[in-house]
Amino acid sequence: ETPYIKELGVHLPGDQIQEAFLQCSHCLFIGATLGVTLERKVKYYEKSNMTKAAVMDAAGSAYLEAYCDEYEEGLGYPNRSYRLCPGYGDIPLSFNREIARVLDVGKTLGVTLTPDHLMIPQKSMLGLIGIGTPERKKQCGQCVMKEDCAFRKRGQRCY
Repeated sequence: ETPYIKELGVHLPGDQIQEAFLQCSHCLFIGATLGVTLERKVKYYEKSNMTKAAVMDAAGSAYLEAYCDEYEEGLGYPNRSYRLCPGYGDIPLSFNREIARVLDVGKTLGVTLTPDHLMIPQKSMLGLIGIGTPERKKQCGQCVMKEDCAFRKRGQRCY
């Protein structure tokens, strides 16, 4: 049976969430966006300088991840799961709709979802964090992507 948040009427899909939230007592729904300014700049440079566009796009992705990591650290929950986001592992991308509904991201962040459940602006993130789980930090050995991970192939980590 999938974890269920009765206050929101939300079932949390996927074995990955069930495993990560095994000992959790609470769940945080989180969302962030860099907004449309960066996206417009990348599109502008796609017409004149693809190298600059690619670098700006990659830097935006890295910045969003770093910002979310820093935000999570500042929450003051030492016993928390890593951030789980739709589209990674076995969490369906369609779960973005539930998170977007709960957070009302159209009003709170200015984020909309496409019919395929992708976010606009693209440099946006929706996810979940479990609270109350001891020693469930992100580790390569537990990751569903460990066999195909580009970071591991380069000798790096994504966290």
